[in-house]
Amino acid sequence: MTPPDPTPDLQVAPACRRTLGVVSLAALWILFGASMKLLLGTPADLPAAVRGLPLDLGVLWKGAIAIELAVASLGLLRPRIGWMPVAALLFVFEWILAGQIASGAASCGCFGPTIPIPPLAMATVDGALLLVLLLARPWKNLTPCSAPLWMVGAALVLSGTLPLILDREATHGEKGDGQGGWVELDLEGMVGQNIWDTPLANHLEQDVYSLPMDGLWVLWRQDCEHCAAHFDRLDPGGPDTPMLILVQLRQDHDTEANRIAYPPAAGPSVVHATLRAGVDYVVTTPGELVLSEGVVTAGREGVDASDDG
Repeated sequence: MTPPDPTPDLQVAPACRRTLGVVSLAALWILFGASMKLLLGTPADLPAAVRGLPLDLGVLWKGAIAIELAVASLGLLRPRIGWMPVAALLFVFEWILAGQIASGAASCGCFGPTIPIPPLAMATVDGALLLVLLLARPWKNLTPCSAPLWMVGAALVLSGTLPLILDREATHGEKGDGQGGWVELDLEGMVGQNIWDTPLANHLEQDVYSLPMDGLWVLWRQDCEHCAAHFDRLDPGGPDTPMLILVQLRQDHDTEANRIAYPPAAGPSVVHATLRAGVDYVVTTPGELVLSEGVVTAGREGVDASDDG
């Protein structure tokens, strides 16, 4: 009797190792992005389509990180089945990035604000990983090698709890709390509230009661080109212009070199205020709040210059 030809086994083993390496590389890439979001990012890094979902922004943020951590864990610990969620997530990334490219976004936010990456560059990397992963045919070449079930379960539990344990959302308690982290300034959600009951008031460097309770509050950043255009169209002291309270969102990276927005000077109809640095404010500037006797009657963010006046 002729013994079995050992050649097929010798050919399959290298293919399995190569495929395992590809799956592991894609999973590590996803793990790196999730870690950067967890440690440095804010919900502002989420795509606009995701932020628009009818869910609490903090829940969306932590849920997105948990999903990425879980998918990466499966890819590393159970590659024979984990390659499927890894490939699916890379495909979702490509779909989101296509929308960002079409909208002209400057950075994809994939690794948080610390590492800005153009969506086209990220789409190229994610697309290449997805293509190589599929060309490696993991459904055929991977043998049933995997970590123990208890280890997989522990990794999945850790994926869901880490975003809660390392939650960077700033507190909304007494003035002075919540240094560091991020805080959402939901301007539309503030409508109907007293300004002193909002997260904005808790992070003001000034006493909120020292500011005018009637007028237009404008939230702005000094490196925001839309804020600069907004200021160009404001007419302080004009007959149709209300009292202006200009609230600067201070940022740790602010310098005179990156300043492009210059607000109107303080005067009888213009008051300046600041939100303290050290906190990442999740709001699209310029933002506006209309106050009447301290009550927010209107709020909007991302005001376009063409809407002014």
